[in-house]
Amino acid sequence: MNLAHEKQPHTLVKRGMRGSRRIVCVALFLIGALGMPAFAEDKAFIDIVIRNTQGEEFRYSAELAHTPELRRKGLMYRYEFSSEEAMLFLWPVSALRLFWMKNTFIPLDILFFSEAGTLFHLVHMAEPESETLHSSHRLTAMVVELKGGEAKRLNIDIGSQITIETAVPEAR
Repeated sequence: MNLAHEKQPHTLVKRGMRGSRRIVCVALFLIGALGMPAFAEDKAFIDIVIRNTQGEEFRYSAELAHTPELRRKGLMYRYEFSSEEAMLFLWPVSALRLFWMKNTFIPLDILFFSEAGTLFHLVHMAEPESETLHSSHRLTAMVVELKGGEAKRLNIDIGSQITIETAVPEAR
């Protein structure tokens, strides 16, 4: 009986499996290194200024939600959102907009702006994880979310203005 001959197929199988594992490891590394745009979109930020009715200006580098996927996710699943942060939702056309706080773990102020950039409706301190719908009550293509309580603290109220200072990618 030739033991070397019997061990050889077993060794080849083991080497083949190790080669497969290497291929899988390399593939996983490349996926991680190169990213998977089909599954996740990169965050984009734009500069906005909100001017309250007293003329005070507040600058934000706002995270942009301009695609259906980004708008759907919004600030869901986040546990932190500072007073320096904002999220700007943009749509290609104005329509009645509805927001809820499902899977959103932080209170938010929701600001609804007209096409001219005037704040016409505001929800203060929307309750985290609530499925209550917050309506724009009018047609809008632009909504901003701030940390809960910020609008009141900064005297941002109906009539405040928003200015977008950075070129914005086309909303989809």
